[in-house]
Amino acid sequence: MFIALGVLGLVAALAVLASLRTGLSADRTPGRVEAPTRIVMDGTRFHPEEATVDSGAVVLWANLDPFPHNVTSESGKFQSDNLTPNGTWVLRPIERGTFEYHCTLHPGMKAVLHVR
Repeated sequence: MFIALGVLGLVAALAVLASLRTGLSADRTPGRVEAPTRIVMDGTRFHPEEATVDSGAVVLWANLDPFPHNVTSESGKFQSDNLTPNGTWVLRPIERGTFEYHCTLHPGMKAVLHVR
């Protein structure tokens, strides 16, 4: 199961991002906010090409290219809309596993998300 956050969820996620201090650890102390894992689309590539997150963690994709991209899992478990330049998409994966994904607009643009 995956939770894709819509516009309101994105606004909330961006508010959390804005409130984060640099240097936060992955400490799960109550009241602490963990920084999301950020995956950038730049140069028609996902950076990093492989990421590992805990179940329930926030993953944020940001399109830094001057043309659209999307995030589509090979298994059909998640799919973003097309992200315009400077667009973002947030996902909170719940299901554990390894998920290969790609951009349907650029078939050679592939990456892997590991959820533990």
